Amino acid sequence: MPTDPGPLIGSGRAADIYDIGDGRVLRRNRNGESTALEAAAMRHLFTHDYPVPEIHDADGADLIMERVDGPTMLDSFARQPWKMRSWAATLADLHHLLLDVPVPDFDVLQRFGAPDVLIHGDLHPDNVMLTESGPVVIDWTNVGVGPRGAEVASTWILMATSELEGSLVVRTIQSTARSSFIAMFLKRAERDSALTWLPAVGEHRLRDPNLRPAEADNVRRLVAREADTHLTGS
Repeated sequence: MPTDPGPLIGSGRAADIYDIGDGRVLRRNRNGESTALEAAAMRHLFTHDYPVPEIHDADGADLIMERVDGPTMLDSFARQPWKMRSWAATLADLHHLLLDVPVPDFDVLQRFGAPDVLIHGDLHPDNVMLTESGPVVIDWTNVGVGPRGAEVASTWILMATSELEGSLVVRTIQSTARSSFIAMFLKRAERDSALTWLPAVGEHRLRDPNLRPAEADNVRRLVAREADTHLTGS
């Protein structure tokens, strides 16, 4: 792997991304964590025509893959809010496509229950890039296998409970738009199956050390509210 990888083009919560030329990027985990499992999962997904960047090489904390250009779905909301319904459908369709990918024959972390399907674990609008050739799903660091419905439940919780920033007016507008988007997404995704797994996924989310106190409260409220709604049938 290159010791001088070239220009830094992005940084995430745990990794830096460098442009190394020839349509490729290097993603290097800052904590030294191995990329082997993520690379294997992405190769499996690519082989089954799921829209992920092509993997060229993986060695220790380094992952070389196809460069994918375009805004994230989340970044596009403010510029093109009229496309919200279309993007909600796209996000739901990406979940359905993932359910159709066979579970790999190599060891993958099992989450929540029976290993029925592959789980991204973080499949929300900020991990969907809108390229000229279509949406591409990135950041497979939390890949695992688990029960059908857990993936949609995870996306539901992540989207509904993340803390909003800005003034009260801005947060109110964002909250309204987010609620509409989630409702559109769940109408097309497997909402009933996700509802079954919402408590377990919520408990998993509460164990995240990076979760803010307000977000933890939001998770508890969401799970409690949906449980009450399910029991009353309203």
